[in-house]
Amino acid sequence: MWLVQNECSFHGLRSEDPNQHLKVFLKLVDSLDLDGKNGERMRLHLFQFYLRDQESNCLERLPAGSITTWEDLTTRFLAQFFPPRRTAKLRNNILMFQQRQGESLLEAWTRFKDLLQKFPHHGIDRWL
Repeated sequence: MWLVQNECSFHGLRSEDPNQHLKVFLKLVDSLDLDGKNGERMRLHLFQFYLRDQESNCLERLPAGSITTWEDLTTRFLAQFFPPRRTAKLRNNILMFQQRQGESLLEAWTRFKDLLQKFPHHGIDRWL
């Protein structure tokens, strides 16, 4: 619990990347589940200690039993910290992506993959 609270806490700051925080949280918590049987339950339980400051109240305001899976929790978490304007801006950055002048194809591809990684819930069909 100490590691979750002190090593990867999420404060809800605009400069914080919610997706990156989820990756760090999962990496830490999944390393604690040695038998592989209680991963989801452990994630749901420890996530409440992961949120700091006012953000810890966002789960407490939800009706009891409204979150039953890790997918439910991450969907609500990302909806809270990726407001529609931010989501639209990042989605537009993906759709309008262009290689910069003087940028190699490898550099552009790496930058594009980084953009997709920062915003995995973009909702754009894979074929597009």
